[in-house]
Amino acid sequence: MRATIKLKLAATFTVIVMLAAGMAWLGISSLGPSNAAMDGLIKGPVQRALIEYELQNDLLLLVRAEKNLIMSDTPEQLSQYDAEIVKNRAQFLARLDKVISIGSAEGKRKISVLNAPWQQWVMIQDKMRELVRNNGQAEAKALSTGKARELVSEIDKVVQQNAANAEESASASEEMNALAERMKDFVADLRSLIGGAVTVTTARDAESATTKEVAVRTG
Repeated sequence: MRATIKLKLAATFTVIVMLAAGMAWLGISSLGPSNAAMDGLIKGPVQRALIEYELQNDLLLLVRAEKNLIMSDTPEQLSQYDAEIVKNRAQFLARLDKVISIGSAEGKRKISVLNAPWQQWVMIQDKMRELVRNNGQAEAKALSTGKARELVSEIDKVVQQNAANAEESASASEEMNALAERMKDFVADLRSLIGGAVTVTTARDAESATTKEVAVRTG
C-alpha cells in the first residue's frame, strides 16, 4: 500500500515537472517575436547611419557635376554633366526617402529642414543649366559661387548633423546587439538545461518507481 502511494507520488511529481518545463519552454519560445523586434531596433540606426553618409556623397557628386557643367567646353560635355545632375538629384532624393521611411518622428522632423533649401537650390541650378546652354557660363558661375553655395552649405550642415546623430545611435545599437547575442546564448542554454532536466528527472523517477513496484511484488 505504501509502495503504491509512493508510486503515485512519483508519477504526480513527474507530471508536475513536465508541466513546469512545458510552461517554461512556451515562455522562452515566445521570445522569438521579441528577438525579431530587437533586431529591427538594432539594424534601423545602423542602416540610417550608412544612408546618411551616402547622402553626403550624393551631395558632393551633385556639386561636382554642377561645377563640371559650368566648365564644359563642348556640347558632349554639357550633355554628360547635365545628365549627371539629373541622375544625382534622383539618387539623393531616393536615399532621402529611405532615411525618412526608417527614421523616428524626431529624425523625420530634423531631416525635413532640408526641403526648403533643396527646392531653392534646384531652382537656381536649373537656371544655371539654362544659362550654360545659352553660353552664359559667367553668370552661371556667379550663381554657383554665390547663392547656390550658401544653400549647399545649409543642406550639407543638416545632412552632417543627422549623420552624426545616426552614428551615435548606431554605436549604442552595437552595444545592444552584443547584449542581445548574450541573451540568445543564455536562452539556448536554458532550453538545453530544461530539456535535459526533464529527461533526467523522468527517467530517474520512472526507474525508482519501477524498482519500488518490483520490491512490493517480490515482498
